[in-house]
Amino acid sequence: MGASGLKKIRSLGDGKATNKELTQVVESLRHQFKLEDLLEFVGLNRKTFYYNRARLNYDKYSEVKDLIKWLYAGSDETYGYRRIQDELFLFGYVDDETVRRIMRSSFHLTKESTEKSLRT
Repeated sequence: MGASGLKKIRSLGDGKATNKELTQVVESLRHQFKLEDLLEFVGLNRKTFYYNRARLNYDKYSEVKDLIKWLYAGSDETYGYRRIQDELFLFGYVDDETVRRIMRSSFHLTKESTEKSLRT
């Protein structure tokens, strides 16, 4: 395990960290190390990790949401989900259903509003 990972874990104190704090540290280091290795090093059960992770309100699409908002604002709010999807393809995101769901929830786009714009 790298030095930065050890520093994060040691910063939690003298072993009196709560499972929630350990879950946050493991989640932040998860992209750098194997999950099994982190859980073993910290001394946290896999079931406990996923239980606490579900209660952290972890949003795995936060980066994609920020990117969609940036692209949408940069287009003077004229891009639809297909153009946003094409732009996201350049960044390595390809799931169109996720893009539609995020845009529908974030920008309050409804099926009715898109159908009305097509009729004119």
